[in-house]
Amino acid sequence: MGEPSPISDEDFVRMAYQVIMQRRPDDGGVASWTEFLQEGNWRKRLVEAMVGSEEFRTLGTESLRTRLHWCRMTWISSLPTGDDVLDIGGSSPSHPEGAMFQMEWTGRPSTMTIADLPPDEQYHGRPAYSQDEPFVTDWGGRVVYVHSSGEDLVTSGVLDDRTFDGVFMGQVIEHLQIAAVPGVLEWIRDRLRPGGWFAFDTPNRAITELQTPDAFTDADHKWEYRANELVALLTDAGFRVESQAGIMPMPQSLADRVWNAEETYSLPMVTSDPTTGYCLGFVARPA
Repeated sequence: MGEPSPISDEDFVRMAYQVIMQRRPDDGGVASWTEFLQEGNWRKRLVEAMVGSEEFRTLGTESLRTRLHWCRMTWISSLPTGDDVLDIGGSSPSHPEGAMFQMEWTGRPSTMTIADLPPDEQYHGRPAYSQDEPFVTDWGGRVVYVHSSGEDLVTSGVLDDRTFDGVFMGQVIEHLQIAAVPGVLEWIRDRLRPGGWFAFDTPNRAITELQTPDAFTDADHKWEYRANELVALLTDAGFRVESQAGIMPMPQSLADRVWNAEETYSLPMVTSDPTTGYCLGFVARPA
């Protein structure tokens, strides 16, 4: 028997699409990847690149929760940075540097202050590390924990002598008592240094009501907001909205008024239209 004929670069690309991406290849993709190989790159590198691509990461076998996690990471990684930052509700059960860094935020502050509930009351369970002493990060920054609810920060005075370059609240505002939200926003505004920023994300009720029309998506949610409600709250609290984002956009579900999770896997992770996002993302600064 003779030696088997070597597979051509183009045929290898087509096979890779079928095996890795689980779909028929498009002409543009075939041409691009074939050129990649013909430039001298090894086929192993092509496989590694496909497996590391956003498309592979978001195949339909991925759970909706995981998809949302990736989308939130994409948005959080784009947020402003600062040397002294406060994260309200930012404790992580496994990462002592906090949830923002776990979500791949690019900031490297000298001081990160994390205000969250006492360890036994934290939303994701008691952390697997002590929060009694500051944690020193790989880049030499300090992470300091303050145990307080978001509402109590306003009245306890525990951080009233501090100001910050930025304040973040990830998936927190929906857990706050509705009547307390304006006061929390005003307290944050007063803690920001000149040029400081406030960023937060939260479920978008325009979408979540399609998923759970008779209840909020979490029993602990006090309210799930729409984009216009949050713009009004921020404006009333003395903020200027700098940017809005739709995190894990679902425009077809919104247009049809029918929940369809499958559409999220073929769309960008974040768009500039907040109304279509499963979550709303805001960056604001004092007006």
